[in-house]
Amino acid sequence: MRTPVVVLMALAASLSLGHARESLWEASSGKTPDQISNPWDCYSDAPPAPHLIDGALRLETEEYQINQYYIQFGGGPERPLAMPTRLVIEARMRLIRSSQADPERAPAIIAFTLLPGVGSALNIDAGEVFLFSAGAGRGPSANVDTTLAPHTYRIEVSGLAAGSEIKVFYDGQQVLTGTTWTDVSLLGDAPRVLFGDGALTESGTSDWYSFYHNALAPAADEHVLYGGIGDHLVALDQNNGMATDLGPVSGIPSGSYIRTLAPSPDGNLFATIDPASGYYPSLAKIDPAKLEATIIGQIADATNRKAVFLEGLYYNAMERQLYGSVSFAGGSASTDLVTLNPSNAVATVVCSGTYDMDSIAFDDDGSLIGFDVFYAGGGSYNTTVNYLDRSTCAADPGFWFTSAAVNSPALDRQTGRWYFSAYDARRLDRGAIAESGLSVVGTTHSSADFGGAKLLAMAFPYDYAHPYLRLTAKAGPEVGWPTLANWSYQLQSCPDIGSPVWGNVGEPVPGTGETVWVPVSASAGFEFYRVRVEE
Repeated sequence: MRTPVVVLMALAASLSLGHARESLWEASSGKTPDQISNPWDCYSDAPPAPHLIDGALRLETEEYQINQYYIQFGGGPERPLAMPTRLVIEARMRLIRSSQADPERAPAIIAFTLLPGVGSALNIDAGEVFLFSAGAGRGPSANVDTTLAPHTYRIEVSGLAAGSEIKVFYDGQQVLTGTTWTDVSLLGDAPRVLFGDGALTESGTSDWYSFYHNALAPAADEHVLYGGIGDHLVALDQNNGMATDLGPVSGIPSGSYIRTLAPSPDGNLFATIDPASGYYPSLAKIDPAKLEATIIGQIADATNRKAVFLEGLYYNAMERQLYGSVSFAGGSASTDLVTLNPSNAVATVVCSGTYDMDSIAFDDDGSLIGFDVFYAGGGSYNTTVNYLDRSTCAADPGFWFTSAAVNSPALDRQTGRWYFSAYDARRLDRGAIAESGLSVVGTTHSSADFGGAKLLAMAFPYDYAHPYLRLTAKAGPEVGWPTLANWSYQLQSCPDIGSPVWGNVGEPVPGTGETVWVPVSASAGFEFYRVRVEE
């Protein structure tokens, strides 16, 4: 008898690289803005049409009541924009001609809407630039050359709320300061960026050489660190902490907010939704592409004892199990570690103890980690982090602490870094979970943004790769491999690896956490074997 040959095969997930959320169009590319990736929409009332000439894009309106501009919108899955809390726009252009018919309008404009009805615009006229004030009146102005040569105009907006500061730079020098204002009828009901001639009481000609902004929505394949602020889903910049508003999530009841997030293997996000009172949360699924939430149910145990709080949520990918730290009605002041049924929100207690689990996480070896935020006096909070015994919820003495209130641990498996929300400071931190101290990434948003809400929830998309598998053979004959609980495995074989046609050997095998052995045919001859990990 010839022993079947065993092929040792490794399983790993392929992960896509992140993409910068920046848009840059340049006339030197030979393309107009509507021809680039993440294209702009062109709006032109009358000829001549926008066209490239002498290394620039020429926009020209011969009469009043005629507009000619390029625009991008946000506010929907098919739209390219998502506004960051620190918007940057930069354009290089030259004004060729202005009718100068209306002192409160200009034939060249750079306009932006951050949220429905919130924004402003920079007007570029002959010999001057000015911002709009509330109601699109003439606001702060500066006398600068706009017609003799191309110049670079940079706009920086700090915040999303009405009243956020605007700074305007001219060839690197700040020349204007203003604030955003509110008017849905003028600024529209969706995020947008516009450049060109948008004035009905002016006409003119302008040459545009380049246009940049940092308000692109995350690409479909981007490795996004998601956050929940109020009822909005945001994307967090892992380099500077800045939150980009993806928009409000439909399906979240009015007044409720996202309290926790965790990755789901189906590409969505698990979430807990708290009502305005902060009591009696519900388990939900959020589709980040559609910005839609599906409420699974109010969290309770099998006897319908309701969860008053759920502060920590974590998907243990190795075990394929959703965990939470819960305080039940009628229970003690401490929190229980529970598993959560993702189909009905029923919680099953794993252990109870005196450790206050304000957040939880798991190492890939299965170790449970708890985060306890406590008052340190003087109006400040600290956080201790401990390994916890999963049978008793007791904490090992001493691990590390940070002098801030941090929660929502999120592991980036591409870099091995852990990210945390220093929520009182509205700040993103990062560090190694097994070492004391964190480094500051940056401010996420201001207290004026998102109605004053804080960043209470974070998660990366599901990107867990099953550990490498090594197949072995023994007399019988049998083929075996180590398994993980709650996973399913299918042994397959083929006689010719050069032209493989793989067939199943037996039925799928449920993982047990131990090595499993599957009998194979002794009469099969020379065979190659592999194992498929079933999702």
